[in-house]
Amino acid sequence: MEIAMLFPGQGSQYIGMGKDLFENYREARLVFEEASDLLGMNIKSLCFNEHDLLTKTSYAQPAIVTVSLAAYQAFMSEFGIKPVIFAGHSLGEYSALITSGTLKLEDGLKLVKLRGELMQRASEDSDGRMISISHSKLDDLRGICDSLKNEGYFAVISCYNSTNQYTISGEKKAIDKVIQSLQHFNIKYTTLKVSGAFHSLLMQEAANKLTKTIKAIDFGSGCNVISNLEGLPYFCPEDVKRGLILQITHPVQWWNTMKYIREKHIIKAIEMGPRAVLKNLWNQLNGPNHAISITNSNDMNRAKKWLDDIERNKDESFKAVLSSTVL
Repeated sequence: MEIAMLFPGQGSQYIGMGKDLFENYREARLVFEEASDLLGMNIKSLCFNEHDLLTKTSYAQPAIVTVSLAAYQAFMSEFGIKPVIFAGHSLGEYSALITSGTLKLEDGLKLVKLRGELMQRASEDSDGRMISISHSKLDDLRGICDSLKNEGYFAVISCYNSTNQYTISGEKKAIDKVIQSLQHFNIKYTTLKVSGAFHSLLMQEAANKLTKTIKAIDFGSGCNVISNLEGLPYFCPEDVKRGLILQITHPVQWWNTMKYIREKHIIKAIEMGPRAVLKNLWNQLNGPNHAISITNSNDMNRAKKWLDDIERNKDESFKAVLSSTVL
């Protein structure tokens, strides 16, 4: 059974995330405990009780990765199905690297903590913002950003999530201008629950300071992990290091990531971690019920039926999605 494993990024956090998994799966509890010991943080309290802290990048990032890893370990304990490919959105790429074996758990969690701290500081210095936009015409959004650049404002497209879902990052004044343009054209948008202009040059200082630590870590090849930077697999440890450094200031190519996985004839995916944003994007490309998410024990129960259905209908399902979906 060929399945892709997907991991969410920042903005997916919420108070109580991972609590059900912690209470019902020994493997999830062990992940929380190990993460707390390695990071010197009470991850359980952070995820279950500390609403204010979860809004801060320095706390949200290690908390989200811990929940994603807990969900993955609980799933593996129940089903033992090793995915053939791993991908994570932004921060989620670290979860993908850890679960794939490309990055050791201790190195990965400490790197995530440092990444969060550096991005938090860069956010405070730049006063950046991010918004999510539902719009099918990419040229319209590029035009808005370009026009603002001519006026001395900085705003860029920072995530290509699908053919009608993007994010824009920039300085607060620039984002305010973007919102005015979006409202004028009746284009829907949502302000994201992040503290800075991620995946833009406003994060350059964070990338510079993280570079030394990333270069000192031993990585695997990452050949079964898809890079946010290009939407293609890594091919060597140096490629992984380069991708993680540039990822902080470059846009997330999530749509290309999903298309690449599909082109490899992998059409089933499971999202591990809080919420189900990536599951919905996957189903937008491949059709309903081609992805599920694991956030609690009820999801785990649904996963059993979903996996059983795949085994019974995998040939018919694959033919149907290839004939009905246009890339």
